[in-house]
Amino acid sequence: MERVYSFDRTEEEKLKRMLAYDPYTDPAVIPPASKGDDKERESTIKANMEKLAQSDKFFDVIFARQEYSLREGPSIGMGEDKVYLYLKANDSFFAKAEEKLKQNFPSFKRESAETEQKVISFIKEEQDRSNSGFGMIFGGSA
Repeated sequence: MERVYSFDRTEEEKLKRMLAYDPYTDPAVIPPASKGDDKERESTIKANMEKLAQSDKFFDVIFARQEYSLREGPSIGMGEDKVYLYLKANDSFFAKAEEKLKQNFPSFKRESAETEQKVISFIKEEQDRSNSGFGMIFGGSA
């Protein structure tokens, strides 16, 4: 399933941080392994994850593990003061993801079907051009 959302450009940096964050790769949550302390490390990880779950009910909404793309409005022929988030995920992800976005970004808006289609088409065409370019680099002929 694919959806497109818009945000004010003033929220772009905060949005980028949220999209990139994965608690399972955060050393503050999952400490690096060291020799001989597996049980202690497992205990620390469990405690850290429980603490994270208590402090953030959306800790398991991990955008970094979904297919997404963030585009500034002018780069896709849209509003200059907006950024657009293309998100492809399974149905069950969207309900919690949208709630998390609403709570963290005042300008959050799901786009109309027309705008959604325009953004999705732009991103698909860009991916196709990119794939064609890689084909030319890795053995294709002109």
